Amino acid sequence: CETLERGQFPVAGDERIDEQKFYNEEIFLGLRSSGINLKTLRQLYGEEVLAPKKKLLRELERAGLLRSQQDILSLTSKGYAVCDEISRTLLQETA
Repeated sequence: CETLERGQFPVAGDERIDEQKFYNEEIFLGLRSSGINLKTLRQLYGEEVLAPKKKLLRELERAGLLRSQQDILSLTSKGYAVCDEISRTLLQETA
């Protein structure tokens, strides 16, 4: 393959990610890994990025599904069991 001969990797396709998609990925992947870095999230999207979700976040913490420690928002072991639902809820538009 000419691409490999030039020392490049072949690419089957690419995807352009807009700001909303990038935000969604930050939330979705952050919850599944080491957590969402709230400081970074605020730097990227503004201080009030999660303000509309404050009540929901408190409810999830009280239910033992989510924890916030040292500016990292992460799932508890109980929260991992319902990770997809938590992600969907956090990503829903605020009415």
